Amino acid sequence: MAFYDAAFPLGNLYIWPAPSATNYQVHITVKTQLTAFTNLTSTMNLPPEYQEALLYNLAARLRPMYGLQPEPTITTMAMTSLNVIRNANAQIPRLTISPSLTRDSLYNVYSDQSY
Repeated sequence: MAFYDAAFPLGNLYIWPAPSATNYQVHITVKTQLTAFTNLTSTMNLPPEYQEALLYNLAARLRPMYGLQPEPTITTMAMTSLNVIRNANAQIPRLTISPSLTRDSLYNVYSDQSY
């Protein structure tokens, strides 16, 4: 089992039972915060969904500068692409249980016994 505590600025990953370092390895893929562009020619390594968001949101912002009316299709694609990124980066809230439903003893799911 694994539990990820998304504390800021560094999260913690707890694994149980703790694996032996000589027999097992843990590989983790993480998302990193988007940093500012240093210049116009810098290369950024972004997930594929960011390309569409950058393209359509840039198009929606540049249209008024060229005297063009907002295009409903571009506006819809810009909002949709931002929602895709928001959903990909959303964190599921922690489950809370009413204290009236908890017990003083601990339950082991593997042995089906309370302690």
